Amino acid sequence: MSGVFLSYSRADRALAEQIIHGLRALGIGVWWDEDMPGVDWQEELERQISGLAAVVVLWTPNALASKNVRDEARLGLRTDKLVNVLAGVSEPPFPFDRVNGLPLDGWTGREPHRGWGRVVQTIEALIVKAGGAQPGEAGALAATPASGAPTLAVTPASTPVKLAARLGLAAMQLLVVLAGAFLLLSHRHAPGASGATAAPASAAPQPAPNPAINGKWTLQNASCADALRIAIGGGAITFGANRMKIASVDVDGTVNAGPDDNRYNYEVSGDTLTVTSPDAEQKTYTRCAG
Repeated sequence: MSGVFLSYSRADRALAEQIIHGLRALGIGVWWDEDMPGVDWQEELERQISGLAAVVVLWTPNALASKNVRDEARLGLRTDKLVNVLAGVSEPPFPFDRVNGLPLDGWTGREPHRGWGRVVQTIEALIVKAGGAQPGEAGALAATPASGAPTLAVTPASTPVKLAARLGLAAMQLLVVLAGAFLLLSHRHAPGASGATAAPASAAPQPAPNPAINGKWTLQNASCADALRIAIGGGAITFGANRMKIASVDVDGTVNAGPDDNRYNYEVSGDTLTVTSPDAEQKTYTRCAG
């Protein structure tokens, strides 16, 4: 994938790190000033802009007063790669308000958020436009990799060129592993080969996710106009713009999704969905028609 650059005010470092973590979890390579200690990152940005898909600017009250942020936003605007993210402000400053702002107020990074979904969709569209991915690829990469599988672009390189090199190396390593496995299996099944083992017994069938989880849901007592769609498929659960790999399913169809350190629980009872976060906080949703 083509990388993106994040511009922010140092006073908003915590939120900037949260955004970077969220994008990298989707497999999107993110580049920021912390990747270039001792380097004039603005000069480097100007050199690398042709290889980037987007310049994401985090507009906050602090950023409005930052000359560096405005300079970086100007480069994004000039190259039609500007993505305006708003936190604590109602709109981007002139002349950057030519590009619509995407409000991110209230986003914690730990639950579905409409604004975050729009940010991801906007960045994905620019990546596709730059030829760095196919439509829907960023969302598909949100699923947690299976145990033992190579994790690509979760920790991107400091520049798009280095990112491509890491992806190529990981692909080569995977090919070596697959070739070794093929040769081992060929030897075991060859005529006269010794040490052949009996085929393992079939594993017991695993419980299936409760199909009632699929559908449109809104927070209890909220309007269905703000409903988010949940869909289960391909071994993952999609909640709005968020997608997580299903880790396990209870005997009653309750779904447990996400990595061990960020596990969510989805349980349905009638037209009520209870989502339990990793810190045991529960949110109740009501089913909407459609």
